[in-house]
Amino acid sequence: MPWGHNLVLLSKLKDRDARLAYAAAALEHGWPRAVLVRRV
Repeated sequence: MPWGHNLVLLSKLKDRDARLAYAAAALEHGWPRAVLVRRV
């Protein structure tokens, strides 16, 4: 996962489980950072 994705998850989500769920979804679906930001 690109570093930019990690920065989005760490800055927008405080809950560890939520961060892991979004990270898994981003990897599974190949979301670019812009899509991840919209989903979060």
